Amino acid sequence: GGFLSSLRERTEESNAQTGFGAVTLAWYAQHEPGLLDRYGAVGTIHDLVVAKATGRQQPVIDPTDAASWGFFDLRTRSWKIDPAHRAGIPENLLPTILPSGARVGFLSHDVAARWGLRAGIPVGNAIGDSQAALYGSLTDPARQIALTVGTGAQLSVVVRELPDELPVCADPFEFRPYVDEQQIATVASLTGGRALAALGLALQQFVETLGLSESASLDRVQSAMHKSGLAAIDTDLRANPSLSGERYNPEMRGSVSSLTFDNFTVDRKSTRLNSSHTDISRMPS
Repeated sequence: GGFLSSLRERTEESNAQTGFGAVTLAWYAQHEPGLLDRYGAVGTIHDLVVAKATGRQQPVIDPTDAASWGFFDLRTRSWKIDPAHRAGIPENLLPTILPSGARVGFLSHDVAARWGLRAGIPVGNAIGDSQAALYGSLTDPARQIALTVGTGAQLSVVVRELPDELPVCADPFEFRPYVDEQQIATVASLTGGRALAALGLALQQFVETLGLSESASLDRVQSAMHKSGLAAIDTDLRANPSLSGERYNPEMRGSVSSLTFDNFTVDRKSTRLNSSHTDISRMPS
């Protein structure tokens, strides 16, 4: 039941997820339809910046951002108009999709004067944040894997071709558009650095609760925790840090497995927590 289940059923878009731009528009179309009637187009914040910088009246969007909205065809890099109609989204609201890196226009005189720049500078399409991070950091995409850890975490590889069958929302990884008509296969965890912070805080609280130390600052605990983990290279201990679920499985919860009397310790000589809960072997080469 619920809005998301109903939306997936009537649009046949099983990958529709909470937080997707098109899903948000579909919610407004169902619950506050008058709101959408007040606008002629929608876009991301950086689409707005590009439109303002170039003096465009209508925003354009890059495939790397459009894909994150849902109702997007990865193979044709275009909107899925029929599902959008069934979701109640007016077609005119969806911004025009331009190729990654396309020239959108030129810096207007008014904006150039405010920013202290020269008018007429070419302005390109704004790409998605994860794609921008990969483009700026990978020097040999065909041979490199990118791991980004923040509050969440993302493990990404660049691939040239899409598989015959694309994964659905039950799969742990997804495909995203990348520059030069390439794709990214990404495992996006909701609990990356946040799980490490939670572990450090728990250890700090354990120590303080037992009254063993009054100077166990969180920074000190985390520093010791990281050193202990990096020093241990061989363990059967496995930890799944999905404390708040994952996008493809919101009901998932954290767990620790393969505990024994030998590895049930924080001794750096005995064990290392392995938080690789996703089966990386399932990712495409």
